[in-house]
Amino acid sequence: MSSDITGYEGSWVIYMGGGLFSNFWRRDAPFTLEAKCVEIFHWRHAMALDEDGDLCIDEGLVARHVADTVADPQRLEQVLGRMMRHRDGKGVYADGGCIDTTREHPRCVALAETSLPATLADLMQQWAQPACRDSAPQVQ
Repeated sequence: MSSDITGYEGSWVIYMGGGLFSNFWRRDAPFTLEAKCVEIFHWRHAMALDEDGDLCIDEGLVARHVADTVADPQRLEQVLGRMMRHRDGKGVYADGGCIDTTREHPRCVALAETSLPATLADLMQQWAQPACRDSAPQVQ
């Protein structure tokens, strides 16, 4: 399972506007939600071992699988039909997709439109207290 490979446990998605999401690995190549769902779907088909014997993902193989899927409209519809669903609950691997609703939620981070500065200030104040230094602060 690709979630057992360091770096492929999941994929954070930050909406940039215009139907595009951030790409942490290639900042000049943002992606659509559909494109990321197809990529994540094919991580499972590209597991390999690196020179040290550790699990890794063959990115070239992922790209070939993605290209094949995109070129086949019926297959693309099947993959997106599965992946655009909400993910199954923790420890369940049945029919869910890759949209995780259990830990994160959409939040605007434009400074003029959010409470982010106040939240960060509260976290910094909480973290500075001696009783909190041994554990990570909790965001509510």
